[in-house]
Amino acid sequence: MPGPGRAGPHASLAAGDGFELVGIRADRLRAGDLVCWAADGPTGEPLSEALGGERFQTFWLLARGLDAPVLSRAVEDSTRFLGTAEPDLLVLSGALARPGLLETLLARAKPRSVLVADPGQGGDGWASWADALPGHRLVACGLGGATACFVRNDLLGPFTLLSRSRLRQPPRPWVERGRPCPAPDLGELRQLARQAESAVPWVVTAEVPSSGRFELEIHRRPDRFISNRLGNGQIWEPFETEVFTRMCGPGDFVLDLGANLGWYMLLASSRVGASGSVDAYEPEAANFELLSRNVARRAATATRVRLHHLAVGPRDAEALLHLSSDNLGDHRLVAGEPGRRTQPVTVRTIDALYGNSPRWPDLVKSDTQGSEAGIFQGAKGLLAKGWRPVWLLENWPQGLVETGHDPLGFWREFLALGYETFEIHEEARRLCRLEAAYVKAKLAGGISPTSGLHINLLALPAGSHRRGLVADLVADPLW
Repeated sequence: MPGPGRAGPHASLAAGDGFELVGIRADRLRAGDLVCWAADGPTGEPLSEALGGERFQTFWLLARGLDAPVLSRAVEDSTRFLGTAEPDLLVLSGALARPGLLETLLARAKPRSVLVADPGQGGDGWASWADALPGHRLVACGLGGATACFVRNDLLGPFTLLSRSRLRQPPRPWVERGRPCPAPDLGELRQLARQAESAVPWVVTAEVPSSGRFELEIHRRPDRFISNRLGNGQIWEPFETEVFTRMCGPGDFVLDLGANLGWYMLLASSRVGASGSVDAYEPEAANFELLSRNVARRAATATRVRLHHLAVGPRDAEALLHLSSDNLGDHRLVAGEPGRRTQPVTVRTIDALYGNSPRWPDLVKSDTQGSEAGIFQGAKGLLAKGWRPVWLLENWPQGLVETGHDPLGFWREFLALGYETFEIHEEARRLCRLEAAYVKAKLAGGISPTSGLHINLLALPAGSHRRGLVADLVADPLW
C-alpha cells in the first residue's frame, strides 16, 4: 500500500522491498483500535527505527476475538487513512475463515493480492480458501504448505494459475501424521506484536469543550508525549489548550511554530472562522507529512491553513535538525545530547516571512525546543515597527542556554516591549502573573538550566482586549 504522499495509486511489490504492517491487536481490542508494526527494511534500518513508519505497503489483520463490526470499522478507518480500498497485499491468518468475517472484509477491501498464512487443518485447506476468495485465484503455494498467494481475477495476466486439483499437493507429512501446520515464521515481528501491550490507535477522536469533537492522526511509532496522551484519550496540555482557544477568535491570523502533528493548528483553524487564517510551520519531514494529513482530514477548515516545511529562527540559513528517537516533539536546531540523527532543514526569520506582508499575525504559538529566543530575535524588525501579537510559548531554560541565550534576559525582553507575562500553570489551571523575584527563584530552582524542565508562558501586549478573555484565570504567583 503506498504511504501518504507517495506517487501513484498502488505501491510496487518488487522483490526485496521492505514492508510495514498494520495489525489489529485483536486480543486487547477496543472498537477501531489499530496498532502498527514494522519489519526490517531493505536498507537494514533497525527495527526500533522502522517501527510504525509513515509508509504502509501491507495491511495485516490478526483474527483472535475479532468480530464483524470491529473488522468493518477497522477496514473503514484504514481505507480512509490510506486513501484506497485496494491494498497491494493483504496478509490474512487462517482464523479469518469463519462465517461472516471474510465476507465482511472483502465487501469493503478489494486487495490486489492476498497472502494466506496457515490455512487451517486438513488436506483441503487451500481448496476452502479458493471457495472463500471467488474474486481471486491461487498463483503460488509455499512448499511447506503454510502459505499461499491469491491474485485478483482482473490482474491475472502474467501469472501461472494453479488448478483446484493441485491444491492438495505437495503432500504435507505433518498433516498426515496429525500434527498442526507450522505457523509462518514472523521472527522479530511476532515477538514485537506480543510486547505491544500499550499500543494505541493511530486515528483518535479528541473532544475539546470549546471546539467539539474532531479526528486526528497520531504518530505510529513510539512517542512519549503528545501521541501517547492523545492515544490514551487525553487532551494534550488541557489548560494551555483552553487558554489558546480563548485567545483565538474570528478573523485572527495565527502562527503555529513547531506545529508537530497539528493539535493547535486544528484548534485555531476551527476558531478563526472563514475570515481568519493559520500558518503552521514544521521542519521535521515525517511530522510535516502527518501535519499535512491532519489538515486534509478536516476539509471544512483546510482552506484556512497554509503549511510550511520550514524552521523559524534568528536568521535565514540552511541548518541541521537534531532528531529525538522517542519524543517526536523534541527535534532541535542544536545538538543537545550526542548521538542524534540529523535532517537538513531550511530556517527563515519572521521578519523575512512577514516583513513585507500586508497583514501581521495576531497570535504566535511557539513550541520549538529552545529556539524561542532566536525566533524573537528574528522578528526584531517587525517588533520595531510596533508589531505586538499575543505569544504562547515554551520557556525551556536548558534549550535557551544551549542556543546561546539568557533565560532571564529573554523574559525581560517581553517586559521591555510592554508585555504582561503569565505562567500557564497546568496543575493549578491558573495564569500566574510573572514577577521578577518569582522568575529568578524558578530559574534558580525548579526550572534551572540543569533541570531539563520548562514552563509555558502567555505574553499579552499592554492594553490588549484579550486580557478580559482570561481574566477569570489570572492568579498571583504560586510560590
